[in-house]
Parts: sequence; C-alpha cells; structure tokens
Amino acid sequence: MFYYRKIGEKNFPFTDLHAHDPHNAKVHREYELQRRMDDFYYKAFSLIRYNRVPGDYLEFGCGSTIRSFRFALKYSRLEPFENRRLFAFDSFAGLPEVSSSDHEQWKTGSMAVSVDQFREVLGHYDAKEGRDFHTVQGFFDKTLVGHKPEEYGLNAAAFVHVDCDLYSSTVPVLEFITPLLQPGTVLSFDDWYCENADPRRGEQRAFNEWRKKSGKKFRLDPYHQFGWHGMSFIVNPASPPSFLKSFG
Repeated sequence: MFYYRKIGEKNFPFTDLHAHDPHNAKVHREYELQRRMDDFYYKAFSLIRYNRVPGDYLEFGCGSTIRSFRFALKYSRLEPFENRRLFAFDSFAGLPEVSSSDHEQWKTGSMAVSVDQFREVLGHYDAKEGRDFHTVQGFFDKTLVGHKPEEYGLNAAAFVHVDCDLYSSTVPVLEFITPLLQPGTVLSFDDWYCENADPRRGEQRAFNEWRKKSGKKFRLDPYHQFGWHGMSFIVNPASPPSFLKSFG
C-alpha cells in the first residue's frame, strides 16, 4: 500500500504516515520506523539545503520496502536545492552471497526488489526515471569496483545513504564515494547497530577500516541516530577553520 498526499501537482510519499495500531506489533513497528526515518530525512535534507551543500543524493542498497528512497524523493521536493539528483545503486536482485560471519537473519537473495518494481513504486508519486531519479543496476563488485563516479555523471555528494547490510558490500561503496565527499555531506548507515554495534563486524568494520585507510583527509562528526538501527555523520575538514585555532 502507498501512503501519500497530493501537494500542488505532485504526490508526496509518506505525507500521511502509516496508520498507527499499537495493538498490532507489525503495524506499530512499521509506523515507528517510518516516523523516525521521516524525522531523519527532514533534518538531513533541511541541513544540506540550509548550508547550501551542492551535489546529489546517493543511496546504496534500496531494500524491498524502498522506504528510504521514498523519503529522499519526498524531501528532495519539499527541500529542493539547485538541481539535486537522486541515484539508487542496487543489485535489484537481493543480497549477494552471504558469509557465515554475517548476521544470521540475512540470506543470499533476500530483501530483493526488481528494478521494474522500484520504478512502479516511485511512479505512484509521479516520479520518472531520468527526470526524478536514476538507477544503477548490478552488484557492487560490478558497478563500483574499478569504476569512477564521473562515469555515472557524479561530481559531488550532498547526502549518501548506505544500506548494504554486509561488510563485503559496504567496502566498495566507501571506496567509491570518497572523492565525492565534501564539507557538509551527510553520510548515513542504515545497519550501524545491526551487529550489536560491534566495530569488528558489518558496516562498522568497513567504516573503521576505511577511516584508517583514508587517514586525516576529513573528519566525520556524529550527527543523528535514527531508529534503533541507523547512525549518521557530517563530513568536515580535517583541520578546524583558522579563526578557531586561536581558541585552542
């Protein structure tokens, strides 16, 4: 089922949140997820607009619900800035091969949504590929490894949402986006706490290894935790502005 309200000439996803039924655990869980994700996307898109951060929204791993990308569509319309574009990088075939070290709930091929289903869902909000969003289909070892952002017409990222679940999928994403990061970029991880917040596993392991490899090129300042599962950061220069050094 699709939740939206027409504002002007376009339908806006999640303008009316999922009906709340505290006596139905599944409905209540979806309501709370949507409410918290809505709050985070409102804050993130408002922040990058207010601070005039140029660049695009990039999402890596869209999931079967397409929840986060729909929030990106909503707030790209409510908080527009210049010609900000939305990109969805996904296999559109579910998770790649899962190893024994990954979370036991994640299975190879799970959480799949086809590219046709993705386009159909966004079509309910008057969104068309090539005009309102762009898809890059394929597993990341094929679409990211050995490729540069400019091959996809990317020059800068204002907001990057990483929802890869797996360590092996997160590694190439972080390598790929590094040259696109800039002061003010929001970098979020949907599965930050899904491995009991263990820094040796999942997205956190990939993040920590990437930070060591990237050195002191930039800072990643904690921004906003969303839901029980996600965490975000804001990219800033490694060194503070010169006028602040006098206070050190």
